[in-house]
Order: sequence, then structure tokens, then C-alpha cells
Amino acid sequence: MNPLNINPLQKLVKSFFEFEKLRQYKGVKLFLCATHVQTGKLKIFSIEHLRENVLLASACLPFLFHAVEVNGEYYWDGGFVGNPAVYPLIYQCETPEIIIVQLTAMSQDKLPATATEIIDRHKEITFNACLIREMRSINYISRLIDSGLLDANKTKRLHVHLIRNEDVFQVWNCRVL
Repeated sequence: MNPLNINPLQKLVKSFFEFEKLRQYKGVKLFLCATHVQTGKLKIFSIEHLRENVLLASACLPFLFHAVEVNGEYYWDGGFVGNPAVYPLIYQCETPEIIIVQLTAMSQDKLPATATEIIDRHKEITFNACLIREMRSINYISRLIDSGLLDANKTKRLHVHLIRNEDVFQVWNCRVL
């Protein structure tokens, strides 16, 4: 679909981000997800790895863009297997508070009928499945802590806050790129 390998995000990324300065800043933790094309495994890039190609890989939708090379390996959007990946927040951050801003619709009023609508809905379902799986795991761990089966002093309890507005997706009829 993109024989000339034109990526309009690349120009924006180059103009908006100073990667060297971002890598040096230690006041925030950043985790970007990408899907390794050959293995299908999730790759987490931390702020130390932040570069133009890493950011582009984390947003690479294969129907629009060619796979992005990072250190000799090829990646697509991380949403295929981790959207978002919560485990770096558990193991590499002190706070138990997590705020997730949901950018894809969970439900749609209209039954998809065209090829484009079906592909778009498939992407929404796929990307949300990862989030749902993570939330179920967090809920399960919380119930184990509450029941005393896990030691609350040795297990990190997370407090997840979800910001979403399904009405916006219906009104705008937003499509996942």
C-alpha cells in the first residue's frame, strides 16, 4: 500500500522531538511498545533507547507503513501485543497509580460492512484486547491480595484510572489509523 515507503510521521517526529535531550532527562520514565515482526513478541523501549526509529516503530501500522528497523530488527506498532504494556509500570516505577487514556473505541453502534470498516473494527478489537487482558490480570491480583492469598506487603497493588469517552468515538466515527 506504500511502495515508496513514505512516512508522514517521520517529518513530524524530526521537527518535534529532541531525542538526545529526552534521553538525558531523568525526571520521567517512558516506555514505548513495538511488536517484533518475525517473532510477534512485545519489545519495550525505555527512555534510554528513545530515538526517531523507535518512536516510528511504536506507531507503525503495517497496512500504511513499512516495518521500521531498530538495531537490525523490524517492528510494527506495539498495540498488536501490548496496548499499553503495563508490566514496566509495575516493575520499574514506584507509584501504584496508573492513568490510561483510551484512544480506541471499545464498542461501535454500526455494524462494519465495507472492507475498510471491517479492518478498522478489527484493529480496534485487537488493540483493546491487550488492554482488557492487562486489566483482568490486575483485577485478579487485587482480589488475591484482598483475600489474603497474596501478601499485601510483598505484592504491589495497582490503582488503575481509565479515561475514555465512547461518545466521542461514536460522534466522530473515529478510525484507528
